[in-house]
Amino acid sequence: MLRFRPSFLSLALIVFAAALFAQSGHVNAFTGTWKMDIAKSRFAGGTPPKQEIFTFQPDGSLLVSIETPGGGKLSFSRPWSGGREVALTGTPDANATMTTVIHGRILKDTWKVGGKVLRTARGEVSPNGLTLTVTVDGKDDQGRPERRVEVFDKQ
Repeated sequence: MLRFRPSFLSLALIVFAAALFAQSGHVNAFTGTWKMDIAKSRFAGGTPPKQEIFTFQPDGSLLVSIETPGGGKLSFSRPWSGGREVALTGTPDANATMTTVIHGRILKDTWKVGGKVLRTARGEVSPNGLTLTVTVDGKDDQGRPERRVEVFDKQ
């Protein structure tokens, strides 16, 4: 009877594969850079930005770059959340936090400032992986209700 005995090389390959899988564990339908298509997006309340870009990293972190209606630049980021509340870095509100949950092609975000929910968002990547549609409900900078349906194209 032939018995399989793992050699050093096969054990090394198994360890390498496990490490690679662990590092890519956050790679999902959202990973990559997405640019908002202003013409396809809708804004009920609030003023749309001139430009908005999301970059989801393979480690699950997110970088957001916005060009405001007045031409100013705003960038903020958050580490991978995994459903836990994490601090946003670079926002005008020093105490802003976000919780993100991803299930397949659907993402749910909750954005808080000072412990109070400011906005919620639901994002969905199209089946072909080329379009991200994000519906945001919350309040604008003046505290008025707003709803945004932002459409992003994968870059």
